[in-house]
Amino acid sequence: MKERITISQDDLSSKSVEQRLTDLDQLRNTRQHYETAKVVTPTKQKRDWQWIYRPFVYLTIAGLLGGLFAWTIGMLLDVRPDLQAQALTKLNDLESINTAREQGRLTEEVANSSRERIERIGRSNPYFAIEIDQSLTTDQRAQRMRDLVKREKFEQFNLDLWTFAAAGALIALGLASAERVIERNTRGAIVNGATGALAGLVGGILAGYIAAPIHNAILGDADELFSIPRKMLVDAIVFGMLGAFIGLAPGIVMRSGRRIAIGIVGGLAGGLIGGALVTPISSSLGIENVSQARGLALLCVGALTGLSWGLLESTAKSGWLHVKEGLIAGKQFILYRDPTFVGSAPMSHVYLFRDPVVGRRHAAIHRTPTGFEIENLPMGGPTLVNDQPVTRSRLTSGDRIRIGKTVLIFEKKAEKKKSG
Repeated sequence: MKERITISQDDLSSKSVEQRLTDLDQLRNTRQHYETAKVVTPTKQKRDWQWIYRPFVYLTIAGLLGGLFAWTIGMLLDVRPDLQAQALTKLNDLESINTAREQGRLTEEVANSSRERIERIGRSNPYFAIEIDQSLTTDQRAQRMRDLVKREKFEQFNLDLWTFAAAGALIALGLASAERVIERNTRGAIVNGATGALAGLVGGILAGYIAAPIHNAILGDADELFSIPRKMLVDAIVFGMLGAFIGLAPGIVMRSGRRIAIGIVGGLAGGLIGGALVTPISSSLGIENVSQARGLALLCVGALTGLSWGLLESTAKSGWLHVKEGLIAGKQFILYRDPTFVGSAPMSHVYLFRDPVVGRRHAAIHRTPTGFEIENLPMGGPTLVNDQPVTRSRLTSGDRIRIGKTVLIFEKKAEKKKSG
C-alpha cells in the first residue's frame, strides 16, 4: 500500500513548493513544444541548371555540336587522295633513279627494274600515267592534262558542294530543334529539326555554288602576302550566306515573319564573323589542311550563329513568359505569334507536358494594340492569373499565371516614355 502524501497549510504557503510547481510547468511546456515541432531533415541542395535555358546558351551549344558533326561528315567525304602530289612524288623517284644510274651508283639492270616497278604501280594515277606515256606528243600530253585537271576540278566542286550541303543541314538541324529539345518535346524537335535541315541543305548547296566563283573573282592570283584580307572576305561571304539560310528555318516552322527576320540576321552575323575568323585562326594555329580549316570554319559558324541568334532574340523580344515553377523551370518563351497557344499538345507554342490538368489547348495569349491578353480555353482546368481564375484578362508585367502545376511569370519590355 502506497504511503499517503499529506500537505499542510504551511507547505502551501512555502516558496519552495511554488518554485517546484513553476519548474514542472516549464518542463511540461518544453516537452509539448518538442513533441509537436516538425523535424526538418537536411536535404542536399540541387545544382542550379537553369542557365542552360537561356537562348544564347543552348543555341550556342547546339550550333557548336552541329558544326562538330558537320566537320566529321566533311572529313569522311573528303577522303580523295591528292593525285597531283602523288604523281609528282613518283616522277621525282624516276628522276632520282636516272640520276643514280648516270652517276654509276645503280647498274643499268637495277635502274630499269626499279623504273618498271614504279611505272607499273603508278599507272593507276592518271596524272602519272599521262606523264610517262611515250606515245603522246607534247601537245597531246598538255591537252590530256588540261582535260584531267578540268575533270578533277568538277569532281572537287561536287565534293565541296555536298560538304557544304551536309554542313548546312546538320548545323540548321541542331539550331532549329534546340528549343524543342530543351522543352523535352520530341515531336516538335523532329518537325523543327527536319524543316531546319531542309533549309540548311538548300543554303549549303547555294553556298557551295557561289564559293568557287567568289573565290576566283575576289582572290584570283593575288600575292600570298596580300591575299589574307581577301580570303577573309571570301569566307565571310560564303559562310554568311550559309548562316542566313540556317537561321531561316525556325521562322518558317513558326510562320512568324519576325522570327524569320531575327533568324536571318542572326545567322548572317554568325556566318560573317565565323567565316572571317577562319583564315587568321588557321594561320595562328598553323593549319594548312583544307579539311581542317573548313572544319574550324564550321565550328565557328555554328557556335557564333547560335550565339548571335540567341542574343538577338533576347534583345528584340517585346513580351515573354518565364517558367517559375514546373518541370522546365527557368525556360523562357518569347511571344512571337498571335495567338500563342499554351497546352499539352506537342505542337503548342508553350508546351506543358506530364500534367493531366493541362488541356491540349489550355489557354491563348493574344497580342493587341494595347498589349497582351490571356484567354482561358475550354479544353482543360482553370487558368489562374495572380491566383484568380480568368476567362480573358489583360496581362501586366509581373503577372503570375498558373496552369496546372506550372507557374509562368509574364514579362513585357518597358515602353519608352515619349518626351514633350
